[in-house]
Amino acid sequence: MSDLPGAHERLEAVRREGDRAGALALFDALPPVAIEDLTGAWHGSGVETGHPLDGLLERYGWWGKRFDSPEEAHPLVFEDARGRFSVDPAGIPLGLLARSSGLL
Repeated sequence: MSDLPGAHERLEAVRREGDRAGALALFDALPPVAIEDLTGAWHGSGVETGHPLDGLLERYGWWGKRFDSPEEAHPLVFEDARGRFSVDPAGIPLGLLARSSGLL
């Protein structure tokens, strides 16, 4: 985020305020990332915005994302005692997770 002056400070403000509009505006303002710079594993963190699914992935052990090539991405990388593993988002029953999120 060093390409956008003040981006780190703006992200911290969004985290403090939990402001959805602020989060969307911040991420929309960021410059695109070159594919060459994106390749690799990236540890992620959630940004709470008041959405009903806030924190859900983290509760399940979400670690981040991995980009192996311009054509191969792993958007859901989780980590547990066995290590890191990718999950195909097409196989995740989001409706069930959303309905049971309060139980976690």
